[in-house]
Amino acid sequence: MTKPKPPSQNGNLEYIQKRAIVKHKDNNPKLSLSALAKWATTEFNLARTVDKSTISHILDKREKYLSIAPQDEKIRRTRVVTNDILEQVLSTWVLQMEAQRLNISIEIIREKGHKFAQALGLHECSLFNFQNADNDIRLSSVYKKLGISIL
Repeated sequence: MTKPKPPSQNGNLEYIQKRAIVKHKDNNPKLSLSALAKWATTEFNLARTVDKSTISHILDKREKYLSIAPQDEKIRRTRVVTNDILEQVLSTWVLQMEAQRLNISIEIIREKGHKFAQALGLHECSLFNFQNADNDIRLSSVYKKLGISIL
């Protein structure tokens, strides 16, 4: 007798998984939200059962998930840029540092971002008001998307 696999995923669903939920509902229109949640939990080997409200939100945004680009399939959550000018200035600076072959850490990027925000008159810039590792990942993902390597 084989042991069941331990859950392989915690946290938010990827867009590709959300698309699969929408498609499964399309193929089984009489399926209830609870049944769809149980299917998703089993199908994606999740640690916790997906809540019915999550399934409902996914189905409400069905067009978004059916039209995702291949490069966005692994995204779990969309984050909105809070200031386009700050993002452009900071991205340009990071690219310049990369061109000079200088290694920069997230902390240095954060410091430079604060300076740019102050210079732009952005005293309350939410992009840099964070202290934990999850937000470091968020900041690094911005640069990963741009093809920039950071320490």
